Amino acid sequence: IQFTFRMIEVDQASILLVDDDGILQERLSRARPGAVPHPVPASLTATAIEQKVALLSDNDDDAAARDDGVTRSSICAPLIGSERRVLRVLYVDSLTSTHRIDDDDLEFLVAFAGIGGVAIDNIRFTERIRHEALVRGNFERFFTPHLAARIAAAPDALRLGGERRNVAVLFSDIRGFTELAARLTPDETARMLTEYFSEMADCVFRHGGTLDKFIGDAVMAQWGAPISEPDDADRC
Repeated sequence: IQFTFRMIEVDQASILLVDDDGILQERLSRARPGAVPHPVPASLTATAIEQKVALLSDNDDDAAARDDGVTRSSICAPLIGSERRVLRVLYVDSLTSTHRIDDDDLEFLVAFAGIGGVAIDNIRFTERIRHEALVRGNFERFFTPHLAARIAAAPDALRLGGERRNVAVLFSDIRGFTELAARLTPDETARMLTEYFSEMADCVFRHGGTLDKFIGDAVMAQWGAPISEPDDADRC
């Protein structure tokens, strides 16, 4: 909006957001000092979104014109992302008595909106990649990388509240651990458990299991949840 005010002589500039339900919401509006802000004409923005083209108008819709008795020239330019989806709408207008918005302004805003659409798309794509990497990284603490990727890619496969299903559960601990730990120093015990848990986690993941928890010197793992396979028990 600040850049638009510097480049074009307009009285008001507004950004509208198209949410996931296709509903248009005014997110930000600014008016030049001395100008009176007013609502963005709905008919113009609706047409711009529907046709996915920038529109130059010599007047607001009739209702807006009757409300304040002022004739305005305006431009409504959609910011279009990938798959031809309208992400935002940039609206500007000016009192025709001071400056009439013309085709040169329209050409500039079309180019500017194109740059803005690509920028927003890139930001959304980067945020999605960062979020997926974070989710996948959290899952990989307990699941194999392959299984973690499947869960991250299809979050709808996990039902809130859980579900009943057959699972195979493995408990494994170190034989004679109490006597063994009594002969070792705390540092030696910690090193041994670290090596043991690393080997066991690799073994669980190698066979497609899910690491549930470490319990003292024991490992608890499961097969069959959150994603099941026909041979879960055999792999367990």
